Amino acid sequence: MGQERPPEEADLERIMEIASRLTTEYVINKVPRDFLAGINVKIEMIDPEKLVLSVNVDIDLLEGNAEAVADDASQYCISILDTLINMHLAGQLNGRSNDEIIAIIQGKAKNSDSGS
Repeated sequence: MGQERPPEEADLERIMEIASRLTTEYVINKVPRDFLAGINVKIEMIDPEKLVLSVNVDIDLLEGNAEAVADDASQYCISILDTLINMHLAGQLNGRSNDEIIAIIQGKAKNSDSGS
């Protein structure tokens, strides 16, 4: 059923775009808006054949530990990338919009947070 092949470059671009959007939303939901001065999520393809990606999350906070939040957001982003690549390999991204995929992932996160 799964595709059993690494994602093509266009698929990886889409996966990176979705992961970046989810990571940005994650930070916005985690940090009070009054404290967040800026966020930049950068995901780069190092080696598409071996699925080597680089994740860098820069956060500018007016108050709080920006480095700790950025580290947490980077780990979240890596987890999301892993989830999206696995969904791609299982053929679960085909025919779905980015918004639908985001809703699926957010639904899974809510279910795991509630202990379900």
